[in-house]
Formats: sequence, structure tokens, C-alpha cells
Amino acid sequence: MKTVKNNRTINLMIIAVMMQGMTAGAYAAGRSVSLDLGSHTFEAGEVGDLQNRFLTDWAEGGTDTNICTTDGQYQKPIQARFKRADNAGTIADPVTGKTHTIQKTNIDGIGLIAFTDAAYGAGNRSSRTNSPVSSTWTDISSPQSGAEAKEGSLTRWGYRLVTIPGKAKPGTYNLNRDFSEVAVACNGSQGTDTGTVQLSGKVTVRAPTCKFPDIRGSIDINMKSFDWAEVDKMAYRETFGASDVTWKVHCDSQAMPKVMFTDRNNPGSWSEYITLTNPSAPTTAQGIGYQVGLHGSSRGYSMGTFYDIANSVSDSGNYFMVLAFRYIKVADKVRPGEANAILDMTVTYQ
Repeated sequence: MKTVKNNRTINLMIIAVMMQGMTAGAYAAGRSVSLDLGSHTFEAGEVGDLQNRFLTDWAEGGTDTNICTTDGQYQKPIQARFKRADNAGTIADPVTGKTHTIQKTNIDGIGLIAFTDAAYGAGNRSSRTNSPVSSTWTDISSPQSGAEAKEGSLTRWGYRLVTIPGKAKPGTYNLNRDFSEVAVACNGSQGTDTGTVQLSGKVTVRAPTCKFPDIRGSIDINMKSFDWAEVDKMAYRETFGASDVTWKVHCDSQAMPKVMFTDRNNPGSWSEYITLTNPSAPTTAQGIGYQVGLHGSSRGYSMGTFYDIANSVSDSGNYFMVLAFRYIKVADKVRPGEANAILDMTVTYQ
């Protein structure tokens, strides 16, 4: 599964909030770290009704960053959890070797996983445990006792986007940090200080598309010529002179196409036959029209209605439209002349 990543630069924004007039026993308030995932583009089929598949690689912040501070002579392990407990199952990540809780995002069909590592002491980069973040408090460092450094530092942290059940809607979304925010707590013997890790980024879900390699804007169907006297002897509503065509259709994102034909000369028609252009012109034939048969059927297609070109979604995205264009006698008497008609084709996708 591929993604288009328009911005590969990871920007780290560190905001330090200092308490003025600190007294003995007080400590700095928790700090916030922001990790920018950049921009990603996915096909709608990649994130719709699929579960537990990775959409991106890990985006990591690896700079030692003070996130919280404790007091007292004993520091419990630094802990982390998603501030908003809204999980969508679990996934085993081969990169970290850990099982991660999937956190829902504000985008249907897309979730995220995260890890945080921490240690006491600025510049301490010894912690490399890839601790998964879940909806409950989880230790991400070792405890500490004595008059040692009391600053809790993030040594590494990261996010990764994954699929979750849900039909993705095409559009461009900004990741809502309320869903992805991770709380990081330094727990001292005399209190707790909590900082946050926040995620930003942009996700675009592309609408599915279908292409018709055999059609370049328009296509002509050349029908056989008939002697008008021979046609005049035929029964009313009799069809003749069928011309069979097959058009290839290729759709991405596991789209299921529907097709509708409209009579250009009579766009509001639900009739089973197509009227001729310039019907009142002296050079236009009278008493005949055209009919379309679907999937080799002898029954005429009703104009202005959508139909499925296949019974089920094709894994390859390839479909074939099998059509039969034929004449139909629509009056008792026939007059010779040109028999031209135009159909407009509309395609939509499920």
C-alpha cells in the first residue's frame, strides 16, 4: 500500500511554560511537544472498510525534550496514555516488535498508534524501549530515588497511521489533536506534573475514479445500412441490425461503477428506445430509433436509469461493458433517410 507524502519534513515545536516566582518545592508546569506528520494522500479504497493495515511509516521525534518535572526524593516511573480513550482494537507492529492500541482519529477509516520513551535527567538517551501508548497509564521509564535529576525527558516518540473499520469519505482533513494527544506524567513523592505530546498533519482521501481506455471523450458506433422497403415490412417494435460492442473499464480504490445513458435529443426520456437527432429534417429517417441491450440481453435498456456493470467488485479493478446497439421500428410506416442519435453516458461509483 503506497501513500503520497507531500511534506517529508518533520517539524518539532517545543513550548516551555515557566512558572514565575518559583518557591522551594515548586516545579515547572508540564510542557507540550508537537510532532508534524506532514501531508499524506490515500485512495478511498485504501482506507475504507479495511482493518489493521499500516498506512504510513513511523514519524518520530528523537530529540531529548524536557516534558515534566517532579519534586521530592523519590520519582516513580514516568507514564503515558492517550488523553482521549477512544480505541479501535490493536495491531502488532513489526518495526517496534510491540502490540499497539489503535486510537481513533477524526477521519473515518483511519486510526493511529504511538510510542513514547522517557528517562529522568536532561540528555539521557538510554531509554529505547518503544513503549506503546494505550488508553491506560503505562510506564515508559524506570523509577528513580535520591537527589538525582528530577526532569522527565522524552528520549523518543512517534506516531503511525493505520486503517480501522469505517467508510472513508473523500476530502482533505487536518488531524485533530484532541484525538491524538498523549499525556505524559512525572510522578514524584510529593505530586504529579503532566505534559502532553500533540500530533498535527494533513490527510487527503481521494475519491475513486474509473477510466474508459476505449473512449476518448466520445465514440462512434457505426450501424449497418438497410433497405427502407425491407424495414417497412417489419412488425411494429421489431428490432434488427444489432451491433455488439465491448468497452473496458478500469477503476481504482475497489470502486463499483454504475452507468446511466441519456437520450441527448430527449434527455427526460425513460423510454427503451433512442430518438433520432433532427427528427423533423427532410433528410432524417422516420419510423425508426435505436435500442441498447445490456449484457447481451434482448430486452431494451430504459433511458435515464443507472445499472451495475458487474455483479460484484473486481479485485483487479477491471470491468467489461457488453452492449448491443440495434435498430427498432417505432411506427407503422418507415421513411428512408439518415438515422443519427446521440447518447450521453454518466458514470458514478459506489
